[in-house]
Amino acid sequence: MMVTMHHGGHSEEARKLAQEFKHRFPGKNRDTFIRSYPVISDKQIKLTEEGFAALGID
Repeated sequence: MMVTMHHGGHSEEARKLAQEFKHRFPGKNRDTFIRSYPVISDKQIKLTEEGFAALGID
């Protein structure tokens, strides 16, 4: 949801969700997130990577 909010122009809400994500899942990052979805398109992977990077989650 944080990536969707980011790409939808809702930066403040996306940042709040990113902080919650970091708090709840301290060992998770964009790679572990993407690997958890075995069926994901290349375009969705790119958008997810861009969103995570913009929100400070490596």
